[in-house]
Amino acid sequence: TSNEFRDLIQQARRDKGWLILTYHNVLPSNSPEAQCYRTLDPSEPYFVTPSTFRRQMETLRRSGLYIAPEGDVLTYVKTRDNVKLLLSEEGDRLVVKVEPLSADIDCKEELTLVVELPWKRVRVEGSLDDSLYVPEDGIVRVRVLPGSRVVVRKED
Repeated sequence: TSNEFRDLIQQARRDKGWLILTYHNVLPSNSPEAQCYRTLDPSEPYFVTPSTFRRQMETLRRSGLYIAPEGDVLTYVKTRDNVKLLLSEEGDRLVVKVEPLSADIDCKEELTLVVELPWKRVRVEGSLDDSLYVPEDGIVRVRVLPGSRVVVRKED
């Protein structure tokens, strides 16, 4: 049901866990295949209708969760686990170096750098999202690549 689906999303958010969804059959309710699945086990449908699938995908999009195919997530995790962040504070600026742990590891996936700051406005340089930011609840999120040097500077 819609409520059960929303509960799964809330649980993933609350637990900071993964929600892995697999869809094998998206079928019109009146199709012969759907009728066949209903006869196999009416209590456990092995398909969703196109309208249910659309509603579930829209609910996921609105959830704010990171959504990607499993292969992309695994590449992200591999990259995240094989870089280190070197931080240095220099007055009104923070410098973050995103360094691969080894030259032998192929880390090309973009990562999200989350920085908590006391400043009202900051300029970010060296990221994939260079711009002027007003931190939301003191937090700035920018996309970075391994090997990048990101400077977050206080703006007046």
